[in-house]
Amino acid sequence: MLQDALKFMPHTRYSYFMSVILMW
Repeated sequence: MLQDALKFMPHTRYSYFMSVILMW
């Protein structure tokens, strides 16, 4: 799921933030 979201997100920073939020 995280990988898919990261790949879908064009921005690395945005993806990173999203991953952090999801990880929490």
